[in-house]
Amino acid sequence: MLAWTIFFAIINPPEAAILAIGAVQPKPVINSAGQIAAGKVMNLTLSCDHRVIDGVIGARFMGLLRNCWNSRQAASVRRRRS
Repeated sequence: MLAWTIFFAIINPPEAAILAIGAVQPKPVINSAGQIAAGKVMNLTLSCDHRVIDGVIGARFMGLLRNCWNSRQAASVRRRRS
């Protein structure tokens, strides 16, 4: 895999959307205590054919994907601590 941090995928007919996933990279983030800490950031880009998928639907999908990812990450951290 190449270490691209962000890119835009091209939709190939008959696809309606495609998700591009960039490499995970270390970045400063603000933790739950409000302090700057080392974190990992990954860029996701959704390309949609607006003749088929409305932008609102694409945004909702990305929100659900983020929530699922964050829930899985939190569950993983809880499992490692117990």
